[in-house]
Amino acid sequence: MFRVYRKMKHGKLMYGSKDVILKMVIYVVQWRHSMFLERTHLPEDDIRHWSKFPSFAPLLSQVEADGAWHLFYQQDDACFPCMFQRWKEQYFVNVGIDCGLTIVGFYYVCFSCSDGSINGFYYDPNSSPFQKLELKCSNEKHLGFTFSSYQLQ
Repeated sequence: MFRVYRKMKHGKLMYGSKDVILKMVIYVVQWRHSMFLERTHLPEDDIRHWSKFPSFAPLLSQVEADGAWHLFYQQDDACFPCMFQRWKEQYFVNVGIDCGLTIVGFYYVCFSCSDGSINGFYYDPNSSPFQKLELKCSNEKHLGFTFSSYQLQ
């Protein structure tokens, strides 16, 4: 598993008059790497969240049968239509821990390789289930997609 570090800007979360910026770690799931969470986490929660993504449907029966997270991708990475990820917030960049926001949970994310869109669901056992995340990439003035900046709305 490898990590991608990004700063994400929560456009709607405000502290005083400024946006809240978070540092996040992105764990990318590939066929070479297993998809286990911490041992204290329930696998049923993983299956419930991953099942919300239509691209996970072909993998569901195998995962339910033998927990084969390491077999998540049986095809060449280039052939699979999406990339599954888990995003974990690390800390607030521009506000203190007393801002009233938490970074306890994480996001289950599905990145579409065809159009660059990102869909996800936030998981925190102490908050509302299945809070939805939808991001669209921008290709303004560029050929292809640009991924340098996403804004959570």
